Amino acid sequence: MGCGKSKPDVSILATENAEKIQRAEPASVPVDEPASTAQNVEKCEAAPAVPPAAARRPPTFPGSSLESKPSQIFEASAVFEVVSALKLHAAECIQSSVLRRKCMLALKDLGLTSAVYFFETNTKESLDGSISPRTVEALYKCEVFKNVPPDVLPAVVNNSRRKHYKAGERVVVAGERSESMFIVCSGHLVCEVNGVERRVLYSGESFGEVAVFAYRTWNLNKEHAELLGNAAALEGLLRRTADVTCVEASVLLEITVQDIEALFFTSCPRLVYNIWHIGTRQVRQAASEGSAEAQAAVATVEGLHPLQAAGWLYRVPGAAV
Repeated sequence: MGCGKSKPDVSILATENAEKIQRAEPASVPVDEPASTAQNVEKCEAAPAVPPAAARRPPTFPGSSLESKPSQIFEASAVFEVVSALKLHAAECIQSSVLRRKCMLALKDLGLTSAVYFFETNTKESLDGSISPRTVEALYKCEVFKNVPPDVLPAVVNNSRRKHYKAGERVVVAGERSESMFIVCSGHLVCEVNGVERRVLYSGESFGEVAVFAYRTWNLNKEHAELLGNAAALEGLLRRTADVTCVEASVLLEITVQDIEALFFTSCPRLVYNIWHIGTRQVRQAASEGSAEAQAAVATVEGLHPLQAAGWLYRVPGAAV
């Protein structure tokens, strides 16, 4: 369609599409002829999205505990079909904010409010590579990232798993093997030991540091037994000592030992220090609450200063000591 011709009436099409959806007929989508990049971007900014036929299918998201990264979730969902079916010329030039808005408008037109929420919370960071204000706020409040350079935060987000949980859902279970820690981006959780509430968690708080601390210390002792002498007591801390349950719908970032070793042991010793500091404190707290494993482990790590350990922790395996 040339610049001198009128555009199709989107409101009329939307009404017709709503009637067609009830009759299970394919919806109509306005199609413009290719124009210049500037004109195309202007059209996408101005014209509201009309949901294509593919969008009528309900979104097929993974389970409530989403272990995929946001971009993988996006590509595996029906929301991606909405984007694919929309007739966007020069799509590579269209800002991600425009793309997000068109997707959300299409979902809202279909009445899929839950999908709109899912889309907003799972694709915002992956589409443009930025970090949402909510995640930034949570990371800055988290003690793990105290005095950590700001440029480390994107690496944390991009190499972590963003996981969503429903109210009442268990995040970790006491006794299961653990090699990761969690940061609360939003929501409300409770930590229980033997059915007794020990801690309440909100946005900006973390849990599971003991697992990272114990796992790395245990492996460190295998390589350099003279450092700790005997880390057998840490074996018990390789398993969760508490149950953590969501009181309300929550969004968490999970960081594994492998994530930390690959990204931060050589490039960000301050983060290593923080994890060790929090881990040793949590070990002592668990010991004071009656954990036999923690009480045995305290004797092993009592004299180990985090800075001393950090020098060993980020040493390249196999390098000369």
